[in-house]
Amino acid sequence: MKIWVFVLIFVIGYDGYGHDIRMAVFEISRSEGEKDMGIAITIDKEDFLRTLFISSGVRSSTNESLKKEAQNYFESNLTIWINGTCTCFKITSAEVGKNNIRLNGVFETTDAIIHEVQVENYSMFDVVEDQENIVHLNLNDRQRSFRMNREKIKIVATYN
Repeated sequence: MKIWVFVLIFVIGYDGYGHDIRMAVFEISRSEGEKDMGIAITIDKEDFLRTLFISSGVRSSTNESLKKEAQNYFESNLTIWINGTCTCFKITSAEVGKNNIRLNGVFETTDAIIHEVQVENYSMFDVVEDQENIVHLNLNDRQRSFRMNREKIKIVATYN
């Protein structure tokens, strides 16, 4: 009986996706048979909006302005090399939730086979204390994950 009370309290008290860890998740993927590589960034809403305001002095009030400000921010704070070539991505959509912002984008690459991915990520480290950035790579039918922080800003993943 006690277990049911605990489960009931947990379910009623649970408020969706939330955490006390300051983190952002960067998912880089290409589905099997697809030409385009995509990126999805899920980031804490309050921390990211504060970071954008500190870095640009602008408060994003619409999804379009958020896309533009996020694009500018990540162009300066996130560098990704695919097969040794610095590769840009374009943010195509922004979804603002209660606690998080989800940004979706597409890479400007034509490489059919991925041999190596390097990520250099400074995102939010200068504003948010204890920021953690998680990078998930779902490429070449393999899933890999890396944790990045102020001490570890660069990762390299090779594929054979």
